[in-house]
Amino acid sequence: MRAFFTFLGAYVLSQFYRSFLAVIAPELAAELALDPQALGNLQAFWIAGFVAMQIPVGMALDTLGPRRTVASLMLAAVAGAALFARAANAFDLNLAMVLIGIGSSPIYMGAIYVFGRVNRPEQFALLCSWLLGVGTAGNLLAASPLAMAAETIGWRGAMLVIAAATALSALSVFLLIRDPPRVAAAKGSGFLRGLG
Repeated sequence: MRAFFTFLGAYVLSQFYRSFLAVIAPELAAELALDPQALGNLQAFWIAGFVAMQIPVGMALDTLGPRRTVASLMLAAVAGAALFARAANAFDLNLAMVLIGIGSSPIYMGAIYVFGRVNRPEQFALLCSWLLGVGTAGNLLAASPLAMAAETIGWRGAMLVIAAATALSALSVFLLIRDPPRVAAAKGSGFLRGLG
């Protein structure tokens, strides 16, 4: 269960990053003079960073293991959240969202990699469904709690708090997750052959 709760903390943050923009969009638009298109582009940049990493994440899980893959890539989300908090224009925000997307990209796949390799087969679906179900609490954190934090310490301060929480989560993944034994690759199999 240690692995489940460690990944759950990371997955809650990933879900937060998927939906936090809607809450602070008015403040972003007012402070940084963003039009509706610029605001809409922010989510697209998050998705672009997330999607671009899926094949590299899969390869890294097999070669480096989930502990190093997830923990190291989550540092991109830390950098992205910190950059977001200090953003002066739309370019800064776009770059921050790409970094946050990259940092969010390995979390769910890393979790199911560990669940599938370490736990009994009959536990796999249960653990994955719990992770998805409970992990959506991140969407709730990106609603009223974020709005209250933004009122109290500003949206920039709130993003710095999230950056710190993400750094702690990355550290917990690095310290608490154990890589499962590696699967021996079939002789002569390469990336394209494996993809096929």
